[in-house]
Amino acid sequence: MTVVGNDNFQKPVEVVKKPEKTGWMSGHMAQIMVLLNGLILTLTAFLTLNVFIGQIVQEGLTSVSYETRDHLGERFSNLEKAIQGAASIASFSGNLPSDDIVEKFRTSFSFEGYYDRIYWLEQDENGQYLAHDMLAAGEKQADVVKLHQFVVASTQKDKDRIRVLDGYEGFSGYEKNGKYPLILAKTVKTSNGRTDIVYGQTVVGRVLAPAFFDYRKNIQALNIDFGDRNINLYQYVRASAPVDVKESKDIFRKESAIPLADKSVRLSLWVSLSEREQFLQKIPMLMLMFGITLTLIGTLYVRNNQKQSLRLASMNRELAQNNEKLNAEAQEREKLNHALRKQEKDNRAVIDAVSDIIFETSTDGKLLFLNETWQKITGFSAERSLGRNIFDLLYQQDQAEQRSNLAQLVKGKKNAYRAFTRLRTADGTFRAVELAISMLRQDENKELRVVGTITDVEERRRAERALSEAEKKYRAIVENAAGGIYQVTPEGVYLSANPAMAKILGYTNADEILRDVRNANVEIYFNGRERERHLRDAVRSGTVNVECQVRRKDGKIIWVQESLRAVKDDEEQLNFFEGSIEEITQRKDAEIGLREAKIQSDLANRAKSEFLANMSHELRTPLNAIIGFSDIIRNQAFGAVGRTEYLDYARDINESGKRLLQVINDILDVSRIEAGERQLNEGVVDLNKVILSSIDMLGPKIETHKTILSNYVSEETPKLIGEAHAVKQMLMNLLSNAIKFTPEGGRVSIHADVDDEGQMHVSITDTGIGLTDEEIEKALSPFGQVNTSLSKSESGTGLGLTLVRSLMSLHGGSLELFSQKGVGTTASLVFPAKRVTLAPQKEPENV
Repeated sequence: MTVVGNDNFQKPVEVVKKPEKTGWMSGHMAQIMVLLNGLILTLTAFLTLNVFIGQIVQEGLTSVSYETRDHLGERFSNLEKAIQGAASIASFSGNLPSDDIVEKFRTSFSFEGYYDRIYWLEQDENGQYLAHDMLAAGEKQADVVKLHQFVVASTQKDKDRIRVLDGYEGFSGYEKNGKYPLILAKTVKTSNGRTDIVYGQTVVGRVLAPAFFDYRKNIQALNIDFGDRNINLYQYVRASAPVDVKESKDIFRKESAIPLADKSVRLSLWVSLSEREQFLQKIPMLMLMFGITLTLIGTLYVRNNQKQSLRLASMNRELAQNNEKLNAEAQEREKLNHALRKQEKDNRAVIDAVSDIIFETSTDGKLLFLNETWQKITGFSAERSLGRNIFDLLYQQDQAEQRSNLAQLVKGKKNAYRAFTRLRTADGTFRAVELAISMLRQDENKELRVVGTITDVEERRRAERALSEAEKKYRAIVENAAGGIYQVTPEGVYLSANPAMAKILGYTNADEILRDVRNANVEIYFNGRERERHLRDAVRSGTVNVECQVRRKDGKIIWVQESLRAVKDDEEQLNFFEGSIEEITQRKDAEIGLREAKIQSDLANRAKSEFLANMSHELRTPLNAIIGFSDIIRNQAFGAVGRTEYLDYARDINESGKRLLQVINDILDVSRIEAGERQLNEGVVDLNKVILSSIDMLGPKIETHKTILSNYVSEETPKLIGEAHAVKQMLMNLLSNAIKFTPEGGRVSIHADVDDEGQMHVSITDTGIGLTDEEIEKALSPFGQVNTSLSKSESGTGLGLTLVRSLMSLHGGSLELFSQKGVGTTASLVFPAKRVTLAPQKEPENV
């Protein structure tokens, strides 16, 4: 059908007047402006980039200089630390033999690579000095007397700090080779009132780290000099550096001062640019060339457009003259078309006013024309239905029969006919209609068309009223629903959708979804196979709830929670699917974020455990020395101590050191378990012997607290498979806590039972103060302590229960803690059945 309207009407075209000629400057002004603006912007960008990149390059060179200065400063500081350490050990010379001093220095010295020799000049009763080479095997040196005399004479000037001695003429061979020797010396006041001297001999090349220049490829040369005497201590030139490295314009010099004892060392550094910095320096020039090129291209483009505009203006003038001639003919033709369209409009109004559906199809049933009644009866728009096969919209059992009738009509074997069937509507139901095929006709292309009508045979008023009410209620619910609600055919064609559905999928409104989406199973759902499986599950079980990914209109993939239901008729034939969706992208992202956060938390916890383990190792070394020396003083191993108060102080230091060492051992055990480095030395554990041994070790504490201890574990108690030391460590912790938090005269009992599942429960029950749920949670946390009047009398680390739980985890078991405030506490070690043996063992476990 022809659409009513004056589509071919054209207004008279006005004749375009030829523009007057203008001057050269006005015609080329646009080109000049583009050229000038482009050059100005390019020059501005060039200058800005040049300044910015110059700053970046300068910062890189400064960073290398600072890094080299800090490295040498640290290495020079180690030179002083070595001499200071030797001086500290030499200060004991009044109490220990010389050989012991040398041996003690050699075992504790950690800067072997820094010095060629370290000498200790020991002063005797006559004021003479005896030299000891502290880095050798302890032999005495007699061939360097002149050097020793120089050191003694030089250190008399300043006895309070480490000094750098220079001016010794015995190293002329070193100085010629550019390896000027360094001598660091310090006087030592010994306990017997004498003054010893410790000094070391080295060269700067020995102090530098071996791989220092390997990791700093842009350092081309380096000089280290005494600032006040201009003496070269060390010189380095990279093999690949240019011959005139110190005069090259591409190599930059940086100077700084580094303190060395009482002297100042001047560092001269020649640094070249890295490949990155060289490339950065080229960027401004590249930017300049690129900007000039773009400016020229833009100018040529504007010039070409102006020429095209002139040519188009000339062509428009010629076309205007031709259009003026055709305008008269068009007006006459428009009058005829207007009359024809009016007639067509009247005909279409009559056709649309008919209460029956009037349609035209091809010979295979494809809809080619529908009047407006089609939408009133079916609910589908005519535009959306065109192109679909009419038989696909009929009831499934009637489709084959109606296809056969139409085929016979086309072949001339059947005349016009009527048939009753059911027609699918937009709400998914079927409506009883009368299908009438009246005639065949040929269109303007000589192709056959089938003309027919469809009549609604139900009581229309009652149906329309009921349908209107139902539709109003349904639409109110659907339109205002927060989640997306839809109906879709098995082929993926949407029958309906609410605004929330359109919003979730990124469409403007629901009509846009119905119009644009041809197959939702392919266009909307990201995983087509998964969608087919969900549809099959819905047909089989009726309803499914799934999480899946869908594709929005803009191509973005989102997660949705979908509830899908298969709608069937009374004969269990599938009509369509209906469902609802809710976007859960944020929730899915949050779940992914939580998983990643847990991974990061596990990594951080492992790093913490490794750090505690390393720190515990580092702390135990000085603690052993503290405990050992305090024990020597307490036992008066080197003679009587003058004042008895010192013995009490030594005993307090020794006991505090042991308690601190136990804390560190607990931290180390927990850290090793958390880091996965703790392995069990498994064997058969005699639980009875382990408990008796633990009770013996805690005997003094039990007597002090006047605790009544009852042990119900006997020799018949089944034995365990595990690590005896770990089991004993756990029992000692639990027994110690039970005694600690039980008032004087309280009771503590020990039980060991096997439950119905074969698990061993080793329980320790006390009649102590008890704990609340919050206090239990705090006590089980690392370093968590419950503050009570009983706990204040004894110190603790808060790691006991944490260590017990970790050791039980290694055994595959668990720690259970049951407590009631004011009644008492029961702590149980639950070993799995596979670690419990009921068979008697011939060989007892050694604890």
